[in-house]
This record gives sequence, C-alpha cells and structure tokens, in this order.
Amino acid sequence: MHDYKKGGRQLSGAGRRPRRQLRSGAHARPYRRTSGGTVFLRFFYTVGLFFVLATIGQAAYGYLLTSPHLRISKVEVTGLSEPVSKELRALVADYAATHPSLFSLNLPTLQRTVSAHPRVKNVHLQKVWPDKLVIRANERTPCAVLMAGKFYLLDPAGYVMEEVKGSQLRAYNLPYISGVPTQEAEPNNKIKGKVIERALELLLVVKDRNPELYERISEVNVSKDSVSKMDNLVVNMKDGGMEVRFGDTNPVEKLPALELFIRMQREKEIDPFSMTYVDLRFKNQIVFMDYNHGLAKEAGILDQLTAPPATSGRKDSASKSSGSSDSASSDDTSDSPRSSGASTASAYDETRRPSRAAETGSNPATPREIAQPPSYVPAATNTATIQEQPRRGLLGRAANIFRRDKER
Repeated sequence: MHDYKKGGRQLSGAGRRPRRQLRSGAHARPYRRTSGGTVFLRFFYTVGLFFVLATIGQAAYGYLLTSPHLRISKVEVTGLSEPVSKELRALVADYAATHPSLFSLNLPTLQRTVSAHPRVKNVHLQKVWPDKLVIRANERTPCAVLMAGKFYLLDPAGYVMEEVKGSQLRAYNLPYISGVPTQEAEPNNKIKGKVIERALELLLVVKDRNPELYERISEVNVSKDSVSKMDNLVVNMKDGGMEVRFGDTNPVEKLPALELFIRMQREKEIDPFSMTYVDLRFKNQIVFMDYNHGLAKEAGILDQLTAPPATSGRKDSASKSSGSSDSASSDDTSDSPRSSGASTASAYDETRRPSRAAETGSNPATPREIAQPPSYVPAATNTATIQEQPRRGLLGRAANIFRRDKER
C-alpha cells in the first residue's frame, strides 16, 4: 500500500477518502462507541430521578395540605352587619372542615356557597397567606314584604331574599306587596316585570321624599286588571284602607298629584286619608270618594244619601259637597290646581275590597288619624243630582243604557 500526499493531505491508496485525523494536545477527543449497557444505564437513571422527584413533590404537597401554618385561622368579613358576618364565618368553618388548608381552598366553589346566602350580594374572596381569608360583600336590605302564599323579604332590586314567619313581621315594619304569582316567589329569585319595578321604586321614592306618607302605606297590589289584563297598581293605606289607584301609569310621576290632593283636603280641614279611594289614572284629573259614600255604595243606598249641614270648623266650599264622589283637576306638570269640578256620581263600577272599618261599620280612631269623617244620614231627598249625572267608561255607558231602558 502506498501513501501519497496531495494538496497537503495524506491519502491511503489512490482515490480513497482521507482518514479522520485525531486532534492532538488539549483538543484531542477519542473516538468512542455507545454500547447497549450504557443506554440502559441512562434510562435507569432518568426513571429513578423521576420517581425521586415525584416522591419529594408528593411529600411537599402533603405538607402544604396538613401544615398547621397554612390552616385557615382568620376570616375577615367587610361590608356586612355583624349578624350576617357571623353566618358567613359559620359557612367558611363548615367548608374548612373538609378543606382546612388555605392552599387547598377552592375560591370559586366557596364563592358560590357564600353568594347563595340570601342577605349578601357582590361577593369577592381573597387569600392572604399564610392563614387568612378575606370576604368582601354588600348586604341586601329588605324594603318590602312579599305576600305570595307565604311571607318573603324583598330587596329594592326585586330579589326574593328569604322566607319569614308571621310572628317576625312586626320586627321589620315594612309595607306589603301582593299580586305576584306564587311560582315566582322563590328565594334568590328575581321577580321580573315593569309593575314590580314601579312598585319598589314608588316605595323608595316615597320613603325618601315623604316619610309621613310612607308610614301610612300598608300594601301595594301589583296584580293585573281582571278585565283589561293590564297592569293595575293600587296602594292601600292604613287607618281605614283608602285606595290610591295608579293603574298602568308610572306612580312616581303621579306622586305630585297625590301630594296636591292631600294638601287641598287639609286646606279644607278634611282628613285626606278618610276617603274610600283616590283615582289618579286620568290625566289632569283626580277622582275620589269619601269614606261614608263608599260605605253607602257598598250597602246599596248611595241614591238615598244626602249631605248634612256644614260643620263650623270647615270652609264654605267643603259644605257644598253633596254628591257620592268628588273630582278635582290638577296639572301633571305644575302644582297649581285647575278649577275644581262639580260634585258628581262615581264614574266607576269597580268593586273594592272592603276594609276592616267597612266590615265592622266603624272607623276606629288611631293616634295618627287627623279627623273623623262627617256622619251622613240616609234621606230620600236631593237625589236628582246624583242620578242625572252620566257615567264614563265602558261600564258606565252600559249602566246609562240600562238606566234609560228602565226609565222607559
């Protein structure tokens, strides 16, 4: 075999590829072959290292779960009253019985548990290491008692908070709301509908704007009209059960008209809450019926009713009233009253739920009562004015046709 040099390279034989030159000195790297035993050792080392790390990780995780330094020992509640805060701390304690460590605490699950409490809203939880849990929330405050088969507390947003017993109602001293279907009255359920929103808004506005009037509100009925199937919001007052009929209108917009009516009656030295009803469903007009005419209408002797002589403590304008119902006009956009209408017969044939005073035939005096209504006596005179007045509305026209046929 001959070695040749060509271009500075050593060849082994003609046309052969050059041999691999080994580096000398510090950069020398011997040529090694990888055997099967070496591969097995590397795999064994890798698997062993994995098991060692897994064991260490499991031990560390167990320590985090059971470490006394990470146990939930402090629960801070902000934004709630003390009774509700105690109830939330009890909920956290029940949850911590199975998840004692702050490390294992599942915030979304615990937040759903806390949010289910009927008294709280806008719940936010936060972990503060190593052993503290912070709960921030807002408290729901009831503004009315919902009557729907049972008694429930209702907040201003329309959420049903919780059921209350009848013996607990005196402690709340809140107005009632009726007319809501029973199937909608479920705790943590929001009652939807424009009429319930208007009723709650009316209570909040009256409470802030006219506390005296708010104290007289007993019940707000939001049931639909049985004939027209439209919203029919009616407010029942205390001390005689006077009705304030708002219909399907916005009661807050009609509130100035009601306040105007109260002021006008007090200027005449008449108790404005001694009426059977005050109807605000008509534009620029207030229709009302006093208590005694309401009793006469329920007894069927309205056409025999006559007004007594005026009392000395009233003005002349009040002594001229001799009809079964009175009407007064008012402008919705201003407080200045228009000319008062004449005494007319009732323009409605709706039936009214009799109040306790109507059932017993008496009007018991109460500390908040301003004045007793005048005592009227039945008489067979002065009924032409009542009978000759035409009635309004669909039922009124039907009654007029029936009356004319009867006269023929």
